[in-house]
Amino acid sequence: MTVRTTSAVRQPLLDFGSLARLHEPSDLGKSEHMTRKRITGGRPQSPRDSCRNPVDCQTEVQYSERMRYQPGVKCLWGLGAILSMVIVVSGQDQKRAGSPASAGPSSTSFRNAWGHPDLEGVWTNATDTPLERPATLADKQLLSREELQQLEQAAARNLSNEPDVRAGDPGTYNAFWRDPIKPTGRTSLIVDPPDGRVPPLTAAAAKRREDRAVDLKQFPFQHYDNPEERPFFERCIGRGWPRVGGTYQFTYQIVQNHQYVVVFAEMVNELHVIPLDGRPHGTLRQWMGDARGHWEGDTLVVETINFPDTPLTLLAGIDTLNYPYGALGGSAQNLRLIERFRRVDADTLDYQFTVEDPTTFTRPWTVSMPMRPATALFEYACHERNYGMMNILRGARAAEGEQSDKPTR
Repeated sequence: MTVRTTSAVRQPLLDFGSLARLHEPSDLGKSEHMTRKRITGGRPQSPRDSCRNPVDCQTEVQYSERMRYQPGVKCLWGLGAILSMVIVVSGQDQKRAGSPASAGPSSTSFRNAWGHPDLEGVWTNATDTPLERPATLADKQLLSREELQQLEQAAARNLSNEPDVRAGDPGTYNAFWRDPIKPTGRTSLIVDPPDGRVPPLTAAAAKRREDRAVDLKQFPFQHYDNPEERPFFERCIGRGWPRVGGTYQFTYQIVQNHQYVVVFAEMVNELHVIPLDGRPHGTLRQWMGDARGHWEGDTLVVETINFPDTPLTLLAGIDTLNYPYGALGGSAQNLRLIERFRRVDADTLDYQFTVEDPTTFTRPWTVSMPMRPATALFEYACHERNYGMMNILRGARAAEGEQSDKPTR
């Protein structure tokens, strides 16, 4: 069955409590198996490539951790079910991301029926701007026009070029799977401290990272004894929040009403549910944290606390800090995240977040990742009955057997 929604006529908001429960993991032993079809630039598009409603984009390509690609077709029922729950206000044909502004470029032009700034739409912040400023650039915060043009040209070439694959090499993500990227014009995503670098770690955090490095040296891709020891994303639990990466699946859909804003992440289908009704924070720790939002003028300010106290959860979604997996070490139990969303114009959503964790960093630090309209959001299906997890564990046992069979000297 194909689930379809109509953007021009919106139904009353349904139970956001049910929506929030959709992101709770039901099986910690699941392995990563994703299904998606990425629209890339620089080549002809078919009619289905240009569709703007994600539930209408039915063609997908399935692939497992071994990068064996197999084309398939199925309806995107999971995403359709979620979107049907967060459709906002009956009879209101609101402006979507990327639509022409009706009253000029001011953020005040983008208002919904109840007067709040309209953040809704499908957005991406895929970029090749690094998290931290390279040391060679010292205090240089902005790229010159010529440097920016060179990066944009390089990004276009990167999207259209296919990597060379040697015989026997299963390969990796090619251009088909990558997002079109856009340099921000800055030399780093970090805008504070002014040097564009992550602040120094506390002594305790530095010790955690050193201890983690010892473990990673022996097990660079995490332990293989049990499913529970595998990375969170491999088990379909999630990538965590906030997200900083680069060129792969940095697409989000934002929906809102007068009581909630929900950010739906394409990768692992995680939901960042933000109540706006002034309720106090709870005490339950959650994978995506416990978010509360309020408006300061045209800016949505979100405070999130009560992240997991599980090991290796600290800023798990920021790849640069946690590669190899969990390199930062520690849990997210003391993390306080402050996010700011501001609609600038039809094609820009200003997004910033500030990280505060006095047990890890010697001072807070802030990242700026402007969002721009994306063509569509596609399904990312982590689900049961995949071969990935079984084969990972079987492969580890086989490798151990080969090692034990080697003659000793």
